[in-house]
Amino acid sequence: MEKRGQIDAILPHTLLLALIRERNTLIYKDIYPGIVSVAIICWHMNCSIYKCHGNELTYYLLTYPAGRSPHLPVLFFTLISFFPISGFSIYNVIPLLFLTDFLNMKAKFHFLGTGTSIGTPMIGCSCKVCKSENPRNKRLRCSAVIVFENGLNILIDASTDLRQQALHHNINRLDAVLLTHHHADHIFGLDDLRVYNYHQNESIPVYTPKKSLAEVKKVYSYAFTSQPPKGGFLRMELIPVWSESFEIKGINIVPVPVNHGEIKILGYRIGNLAYLTDVSAIPEKSLKLLRELGILILSALRYKPHPKHLNVDQAVETAKRIGAERTYFTHISHWVEHTEMEKVLPEGMKPAYDGLITEFDL
Repeated sequence: MEKRGQIDAILPHTLLLALIRERNTLIYKDIYPGIVSVAIICWHMNCSIYKCHGNELTYYLLTYPAGRSPHLPVLFFTLISFFPISGFSIYNVIPLLFLTDFLNMKAKFHFLGTGTSIGTPMIGCSCKVCKSENPRNKRLRCSAVIVFENGLNILIDASTDLRQQALHHNINRLDAVLLTHHHADHIFGLDDLRVYNYHQNESIPVYTPKKSLAEVKKVYSYAFTSQPPKGGFLRMELIPVWSESFEIKGINIVPVPVNHGEIKILGYRIGNLAYLTDVSAIPEKSLKLLRELGILILSALRYKPHPKHLNVDQAVETAKRIGAERTYFTHISHWVEHTEMEKVLPEGMKPAYDGLITEFDL
């Protein structure tokens, strides 16, 4: 008969915490009565429980969706742990209580660039924004990196300015790239992944909208030849995505299809944050994916209407409809001065700027 209730003795805290932080998974060993008792709670929270075997041990894995807190089942497990029928001892409750501090992993969203395809200042322009001394009016092409507490770094779009952005923000590792679409200002930095290939000695997965896959392959055809050139060649794995959610090393990613003029592109939701750039309209089906957001990042090109982008008024109305706790506007042209825009926006909405960092929950 198997011995029960030796979580702390079998797995050191560091390993257990690492698994939780990377996989959004809590680990328990042989808690049959607890599994049955908590089934209704897990069903209500859209959690799942799996029985796994490894290293001559049996584990139960409690998985929960990103953006949802597992505190209720954890509290329930903790309470039943005091009773002998659960197979737990008081010594197993102590590490469990410590684990609750690590259940809601956070991440930091770094705005690497908040400008349009021409950036700000624009070459040859002498408007007041292009000549402004306010550093928040200096905008590189749109790109961002999400830094997770477990060391994972995910880049969103590889802008034309990626090398400059990576050096300035000390981005020394990339684990994956999310592309929103195939326009030049969003993919022309992909060749700079060669440096990460060299340092990490691995190919970089690039998650690409299905509708952009052929275009990206066309631009970077030299990366997909049957006989790659010798030396520092680009190694990336293009992974087509569209409407189905997927995971990157345990982090749940939800694609959000949106319109960019006549083409369909993707935004992404990670935890309680959503990033939507180059948007002209958001379909009703996609709006449902944006409920209960903590942070919305949305493009707002300029004050005048544009056929392929939301202008400031349209972006504000869209943000009000989504109802996130905080909204940051990005992909801002040289027609918009940062301080002036900040003054006219409703409470809870702000223009983003290069170098801004905001923290969010997974």
